[in-house]
Amino acid sequence: MCKKEKISLELVQCVPQSAEVFMLTFRAPAACLKSARPGQFFNLRPLDSTAPLLPRPISICEIRPNLGEIDFLMRIHGEGTRLLSQRRPGAVVEAIGPLGNPFVWIPGKDVLLVAGGIGVAPLYNLARVMKQEAQVAGVPAGKITFCYGSRKASDFMLMDKLDAVTDQVLLATEDGSRGEKGFVTRLVESQLASGAELFVCGPPAM
Repeated sequence: MCKKEKISLELVQCVPQSAEVFMLTFRAPAACLKSARPGQFFNLRPLDSTAPLLPRPISICEIRPNLGEIDFLMRIHGEGTRLLSQRRPGAVVEAIGPLGNPFVWIPGKDVLLVAGGIGVAPLYNLARVMKQEAQVAGVPAGKITFCYGSRKASDFMLMDKLDAVTDQVLLATEDGSRGEKGFVTRLVESQLASGAELFVCGPPAM
């Protein structure tokens, strides 16, 4: 069991996904990787900087226990995340986690995952683990429908990964450049009658 105390994560890579979004991959202790569940997060802070004093909460995007790695999809929002985005491979980051209440689902039940913006990361992780655990248990997985909204087409992230772990991906953009024009909540309205279990992660407006 991973105690909720400060640990050190070594940065493997920091890959820009856009001008403001980065995928950070770290090496992490095996105990923390084993205990972390979809929906949880880590508090991260660069060790080589005294500012900011408070760590930044970042949701888990993906865990690869066989490689000892964990991914975080992070949008720059203030000084703390800006400093994290500037770290280079080999840099050490202070972390506390996994924290927060994980998602709880009924194995085999259809699910509707609704993501807005950077909220795609924890819901992608949820879909991935749902599929993975169903395969390990040798039971059929429920249908996974993923509704994903962004401001414009170029803001969508993890699309190849989503296609690999879901049965259907529905898109909406505020400017109409891809998928349905409008907010992602419009896509949800047509799906609610299915009786699928609903999971949502995105901006407060959602």
